[in-house]
Amino acid sequence: MCAAPAQEKPVPFQTHQAVITNVSSNGNWAIGSLEGISYFINTRTCKLTEYNQLPEISYYLDYVSDCGIAAGSRSTSEGEMPCYMTEDKGFVSLPMPKDITSGTCLRVSSDGSIAVGTISVHIEGTEESYYKPVLWYRNESGEYDMFEDLPYEKLGFDKRINQGVWILGITSDGLKIYGRLIDAFGMIYWPVMWERSSAQSKDWTYKILCEDYFFNKDEICPEWPQYLPVEPDATKYYSDEELEAFNKALELYNDSVEHADFTIPAEERWPYPTYNPNEHEADFFDTSTTEGIERYNRYANDYNKFSGEAAEYNDSLNLYFERYDKYVINEKRFQILSMSVSDNGKYMVTNTVNNDVVMINPETEEVNVLNDTESLFPTAVLNDGTVFLGQVLPMPPLDREPYVYADGKVTYFADWVRSRSEKAYNDLMEQFPDGHFGIVNSSNPEGLSFGGFNQGLDYRYVGWVMNLDAYDDYTSGISDNKISDNDISISVSQASDYIDILGADNADVRIFAVNGSCVFHNSGVSGRISVSSLVKGVYIVEVKAEGKILRKKIILQ
Repeated sequence: MCAAPAQEKPVPFQTHQAVITNVSSNGNWAIGSLEGISYFINTRTCKLTEYNQLPEISYYLDYVSDCGIAAGSRSTSEGEMPCYMTEDKGFVSLPMPKDITSGTCLRVSSDGSIAVGTISVHIEGTEESYYKPVLWYRNESGEYDMFEDLPYEKLGFDKRINQGVWILGITSDGLKIYGRLIDAFGMIYWPVMWERSSAQSKDWTYKILCEDYFFNKDEICPEWPQYLPVEPDATKYYSDEELEAFNKALELYNDSVEHADFTIPAEERWPYPTYNPNEHEADFFDTSTTEGIERYNRYANDYNKFSGEAAEYNDSLNLYFERYDKYVINEKRFQILSMSVSDNGKYMVTNTVNNDVVMINPETEEVNVLNDTESLFPTAVLNDGTVFLGQVLPMPPLDREPYVYADGKVTYFADWVRSRSEKAYNDLMEQFPDGHFGIVNSSNPEGLSFGGFNQGLDYRYVGWVMNLDAYDDYTSGISDNKISDNDISISVSQASDYIDILGADNADVRIFAVNGSCVFHNSGVSGRISVSSLVKGVYIVEVKAEGKILRKKIILQ
């Protein structure tokens, strides 16, 4: 079952000697992983739990939900097993068939009802595998059932088996899942999404976004040759005597190669052999008999057939690459090493091969390059389209300064925090005087809770978590602008003792003084709220309901 919500008040700012790569939307939990070591933090109690059993076991955590269930895996010499993790239970393996030995859990819905991840599936007859998206449903006992497959296109645009799909996001209501699809070469990335109609439905639809964005449809689509010729094995045609002679010659050759190794002193080293039996297999047929000639001819015919088919195969490969170069527009390709999606599903951000950050509209599939974002990568996107950005560094120490993209421009993350809370800004600057807060991540739709980690010049990691909502001077960068056109209305009674909120049920209401401080906050508002305790003056009322936001200036007199 989901961990019960902690009752302590939110801690405004805390630091830990840990890597923090994800914070739950409600700010109650934080997790991180680095080189087989994982960290789990209850931010209400500031309790840090470290999982370190190297080298026997490697622990990995990728995400933590509002209910305190984290998604990850546990690796041993036997393979990587998908797990969920809670503060009380620790790492718990998710159900897997015996023939699957590798997988990881990557996301959990906010209520813990579903967990999603990826498993590795062996391609029969080869040494290769592909990665398939799967989903676990939680049952009435609070545990998870055997995984079910999410729909997925195994075969790529060029008739090759795709490398697979990785899960990268899930909305708080558990109705949409996002991920990336990678082609067989590992060169082309697509954003993908799954959607269902309700939390009770198990019928998921699958869609590849921007499927043709980097394809030149005026050219012929390349197609990988489907038939791979196999060279005939001469030893299968040999008689017992011929096979014995071949094996003896091969044994002598291998012995000569071993004694000709360059690490052996020159005076003891043998000359390198010039005759390799593997390159002269036809020499071992005994053609002095009719039966030997028949076997030799059968091998020769099969080998000649193979040679012809191999030439055709190579021609097909050359044609494939010729068409590939014309069909794929390289400079437009995505490189989805990281991807963030807003909880309302309106914004998706990732990178291109040119290291630009792009914003994708999942509904229209429109792609826009964000200005001045070269060599940055997205770490979060809020419901209003604000993007948190991190710096790409090639090698440690990973001493990084985060940025924010909003209103068409890139600004320092420190300035974004300061516009919302001077006290929060001071806390960050006291810990990181140079403004290098590291990589900042957030799952909160408004960016109220977030965290990150930085590695200073001393190579030590400092992880931190911040809850803006816990600061008494938090303003959310408000103004009296109407943010969205909707049916919500705000009106003040004639006596200025209450405010009517119409057109919104279970709304989140905040009232800000002109200095930006929040003087009133209540959730689940439907109808009327009392403001008789507020002093007379000018305020800004902010109402959030069903993804809509309205802000209005009022005067209490």
